[in-house]
Amino acid sequence: MSSETSFHALWKRLSPDSHVGQSISLGVILILFLALINAVFILHRFPWDSQIVQYFLAHPVSLGTFRFFNGVTQLGEGYFGFMLCCILLVLGILFQQWLWECLIVVFCSTWTMLLIEGLKDLFHRHRPPGAEKVLHHLTYSFPSGHATISVCLYGLIGILIARHVPQPHRGLCLGAFLILIILIGLSRIILGVHYLSDVLGGYLFGLFNVFLWLWIYDTGPKSQDERSSSA
Repeated sequence: MSSETSFHALWKRLSPDSHVGQSISLGVILILFLALINAVFILHRFPWDSQIVQYFLAHPVSLGTFRFFNGVTQLGEGYFGFMLCCILLVLGILFQQWLWECLIVVFCSTWTMLLIEGLKDLFHRHRPPGAEKVLHHLTYSFPSGHATISVCLYGLIGILIARHVPQPHRGLCLGAFLILIILIGLSRIILGVHYLSDVLGGYLFGLFNVFLWLWIYDTGPKSQDERSSSA
């Protein structure tokens, strides 16, 4: 067996599309999430939080920039995620071949929306100074629900779509959804309603749930049927 063939076999076994790769990803993401919690809440060694908040308090963004990011941040709102999940359910019913994919995205997003409120209450972290000027109803801050939902909703949709498009277009598909996820997380910081660590925590928690539900998807009935038909 050539070295190129060996490398290809190893990559196939460890890639995020494999069970081994997904298990490794879950472990790494969990470690990073716990490390972030340790740095922010136990060691109190995450100085970028206060520095970024102080910067935007001293240098407010222009009205045009505020309106742009305020529009972007709506894409991570719970009501928007709920509407998108309803649309996916209808699409799954109308196009039965996509039902399993639609259900996985809906279950992952709904599950995460329920968990995120419990985590916020658990960590009990207050919003940055000045957040009350933007938010009418203040909830706790860590982790960012918008960042979490954006990863679970748009990230999982992007991954599932990328699996069904030709190889040259997969990077473009994933890149488009990645830009959207970054913009939503960035909007929470620029609007002054979240600390940087809130957004990073939301990304990590969202990624953990994405890989968890990808593992469920790959062990589900549709994947088993595909493996049987290709055998």
